[in-house]
Amino acid sequence: MYTLVTGGAGFVGTHLIKSILVESPHTKIVSLDDYSTGTEENHIDGVQYINGRTQNALRILSRFKLDTIYHFGEYSRIFQSYEDIDKVQSSCVEGTSQIIRLALQHDATLIYSASSSHFGQKDHDLSPYSWFKKQNVELIKKHQKWSNLKSHIFYFFNAYGPGQITEGPYATVLGIWERQIKNQEPITVVEPGIQTRIFTRVESIALACVRHELLPLNCEWALYSEDKITLLKVVQKLKKKTKWVEARPGDRQRVPKIKIPQPPHWEHPYRLEDWIGDLRRWTKPETSEDFDI
Repeated sequence: MYTLVTGGAGFVGTHLIKSILVESPHTKIVSLDDYSTGTEENHIDGVQYINGRTQNALRILSRFKLDTIYHFGEYSRIFQSYEDIDKVQSSCVEGTSQIIRLALQHDATLIYSASSSHFGQKDHDLSPYSWFKKQNVELIKKHQKWSNLKSHIFYFFNAYGPGQITEGPYATVLGIWERQIKNQEPITVVEPGIQTRIFTRVESIALACVRHELLPLNCEWALYSEDKITLLKVVQKLKKKTKWVEARPGDRQRVPKIKIPQPPHWEHPYRLEDWIGDLRRWTKPETSEDFDI
């Protein structure tokens, strides 16, 4: 029997596979990734990597017997989704429908990476990405009742950490700042800067998902390990020059009260302060005359 990881060559998927192999070294793993954000540099020895789209998962994976499916391989950017609506729909609707069918076909447990980006927003304010991800959660919950689908739904809150994407249209905010600091460039901050975020280390997210067997089936869990913080506050801690950029559509201004519980006994020892400290040690802080926010 195999464990399937969609998006297994990507940022979170790579950390997930590492966690699986630490927890259960003899697990046979197959990754299905279209390499839109994943790279061969993330490949791990002993894992079978297939370059393909989840929209064709039933055909591509027909020779594998699966008992667990981690579905992390969806389109995953908010602002860019306004220009990629067809791509988002294909990935998040067609692709996820195939993965659900695959789980039902094999009676496999599905672990789904849901998005926290729709929390606190009305549907008409959601980006295409956030809207489709929200619909997928509802679809999975329906299949729990309609088809006895076995699943766990985990909401991710701004994953960051080693290997995060720092270049190109899919780079994360902390990934972009990491690159800019290393290149001694001003940090770009989206106006107004008082947007609140919760950042969570990718290793903690991966471990929580891997230990899904300790949790009751068909529940939702929120994965966040930090208090809310404004982007401006993070920049102040970094003590670097800044460059303001205009606000973008779909950019949530605040994180609402989170009503979904965290997994019990979840280990999340990493703190954003540690990441900030590492970045400040890599480069010489700006002088007070240069620090402008």
